[in-house]
Amino acid sequence: METDKRVSPSDGIAPGDEVEYVVTARNRGPAVALDVGAVDDLPAAMHFAGSPDGCTAEGQRVTCSSTGTLAVGDSVDFRIRAVLDPDYEGDGSDVVNVATATSPSDPDGGDESPEVTIGVVDPGDGTRPTPTPTVTPTPTVAPAPTPSGAPSPGPGAGDGGDGGNGNGNGNGNGNGNGNGGNGNDGPASGDGRPDADAGSGNGAGHAGPDRLAYTGAGGLVPLAVLAVLATAVGGTGWLLLRRRRRARASVGD
Repeated sequence: METDKRVSPSDGIAPGDEVEYVVTARNRGPAVALDVGAVDDLPAAMHFAGSPDGCTAEGQRVTCSSTGTLAVGDSVDFRIRAVLDPDYEGDGSDVVNVATATSPSDPDGGDESPEVTIGVVDPGDGTRPTPTPTVTPTPTVAPAPTPSGAPSPGPGAGDGGDGGNGNGNGNGNGNGNGNGGNGNDGPASGDGRPDADAGSGNGAGHAGPDRLAYTGAGGLVPLAVLAVLATAVGGTGWLLLRRRRRARASVGD
C-alpha cells in the first residue's frame, strides 16, 4: 500500500483556523487489497474537528477504514478536518503531519506518506491582525469619609463652672459702704448637681447726685443723721414763717 497526503489550505493559516487533510491510500499490487484504511497521528498543535468519510479520533490518533476491495492501481481518499490551536505562536514549520495506509492484505504494512507542513501567518508581517490588548480598568479609590465633629454635649452634660464673685458698685457723690450681691451657682454637671459654690463679695457703693442710695446696714446711721437734720431745718423754717405772719398781722392793725 502506498500513502499520499496533502492539506488545504496550506499557507496563510492563523491560530484557530481549520484545515482539511486528505490521505490517499493506493494499491500498488500485486494483488487486490481488502478493507483499505489509514492511520494519521495529528501534530500536538492540531485538534481533530471531524471527517466526512467516517474517520474517528482517539486523542491525537485518527483512524480511517473502508469495506470492499481495492484493485491494483486504484486508490481511495480519506478526508480529515483539524483546527490549529488558538494559542499557537509558531510559523507552522513544527506542525508536521504523516499518515500511513493500511490493509490486512498487505503483510508488510503500508508506506508512510511524505511530511506535510502548514504555513502560519506571522503577526509581524501585517497579514495577521494583532489582537487588541484588553485594558484593565483602573480601580476607583473610594474617598475616605470625612470625620464629623464631636457632638456637643446635651443639656445637663459636662462639668459645671465655678460660681462668680459678686461685686456691687454704685455711682454717685455720696460715699457709702455696701455689700455686693451673691454670685450664682455654677451650671450643673451631668448628674444635675451644681459643681460650684455660690460666690460672694463685698463692694463699696457711691450714692449718686440728688438721690440716696441704700447701701445696706452700714448706711443706716448716715440716713438717720440726715433725717434729724431735715427735721430740725423744717422746724426752724416753720417757726420763722410763723413769726413773719404775726409781724405782718401787727402792722395791719
